[in-house]
Amino acid sequence: MPAIETKYNGHRFRCRLEAKWAVFLDAMGIEYDYEREGYTLNGLWYLPDFWLPLPKDHTEFEDAGYWLEIKPRLLTAKEALKIERLVRDTGHHAFAICGRVGLGEYLVSKWAMERGTKEVSCVYKNSDDYYLHFSMWNRLQPSNVEVAFEDALNTARAARFEHGETPKVLCPPAEKWYMNSLGLSTIDGGGRDWWIESEAQPGETIYFCGNDHHVPKCWELAEGIVDAHNSGDRQRLRYLLSLKNMTVGKEEA
Repeated sequence: MPAIETKYNGHRFRCRLEAKWAVFLDAMGIEYDYEREGYTLNGLWYLPDFWLPLPKDHTEFEDAGYWLEIKPRLLTAKEALKIERLVRDTGHHAFAICGRVGLGEYLVSKWAMERGTKEVSCVYKNSDDYYLHFSMWNRLQPSNVEVAFEDALNTARAARFEHGETPKVLCPPAEKWYMNSLGLSTIDGGGRDWWIESEAQPGETIYFCGNDHHVPKCWELAEGIVDAHNSGDRQRLRYLLSLKNMTVGKEEA
């Protein structure tokens, strides 16, 4: 039976299994790119499923991250060889998840390269240590990882894509946002500027949402962005941020 292409989160996944693992990544707060780039690896063509960039506060390198391959069954020797060559050519570690979404229903393998020798080795193969592999990629403290991990698996397992359904994934952030504003004098243009700050960096503007003298109800836009972020509604947040970009762009023009 051919795999069913599935639309989710702006991507067209080649199969429903990949889409469900994407739901899992979203629920864990793990950023990803789907099928970012293909490689010719010493005669073998390979298009990795996911690229998982590390959060910038986790690394000093610009393009740090991991590859992730999804398979419904164990890897063939040729598939494992492709991953090994990918790690050697790119210098980035890689993981393969083989099996269905659900606790105890898949196995994980990892490949890594020694930077000094460029030797690639399979660090572990078909491991059932289910949640450890994801603990370093998400926003939670280690003590919360296991609970969040199981919740994310349950969310992904329950995701439905039939009849145009789109799973709603809530991923509450580690850091809350809040609104701030400042009234301007007539000399400065009047009205009130509205912007968004983070609890982690008070006083620093994350997003400027406009001046209500020029953009009516821009405070409602700021309020919506804060609510979407703090509730973990990423789809709504992306929409509101695109709306903000258009609104602020018009104001600045």
